[in-house]
Amino acid sequence: RFSKSANQITIHLFDMNLIAQINLQKVLHAVCLAYNAPESKVYQKSRYKDAVTLRIMTAYFARCYTNASLVQIGRFMQKDHSTIIHYINQACDLIDLYEAYQSKAEQIEQTLHSIGLEQLKCIPQRTKGRRAKRKLAHKHSEDTRYQKMLEQAIKERKAKSKNEAPERMPLFGDSFGN
Repeated sequence: RFSKSANQITIHLFDMNLIAQINLQKVLHAVCLAYNAPESKVYQKSRYKDAVTLRIMTAYFARCYTNASLVQIGRFMQKDHSTIIHYINQACDLIDLYEAYQSKAEQIEQTLHSIGLEQLKCIPQRTKGRRAKRKLAHKHSEDTRYQKMLEQAIKERKAKSKNEAPERMPLFGDSFGN
């Protein structure tokens, strides 16, 4: 049995959504403050790098610092929840790879802590589905092929400089026994 009436439950859910909206607004404010950009830039349909970066970082920190679901974050940013997943994955990659994004992320975290928001969830990890794993495996195989081609070119260049016959790498369709 519930001790609360249906009206009280509805009000409680409304309060939770309102709190999520306020926290999302705080996250947006902190990100825009770090990048020195107006908050309206997040809602633009622009594909310029600075606008996209704002959207990516806002989605990432909204996921970390609020209890809002992906759908709620998407509604707040006027995007689909799958776009928010993409933004979070992009942010994970950018923060892992580039020092500039790491320093901005630290700056945003400090701003959020000073505002009074505490990190509610662990930092999201890049979600990898079957398709992404296949892409990574394919990329790795291409990288190894490219590395072998580079090594062969270096050997040939060294052999030319020493006036020796270069060692020939078998081509596709060549028989390896000859």
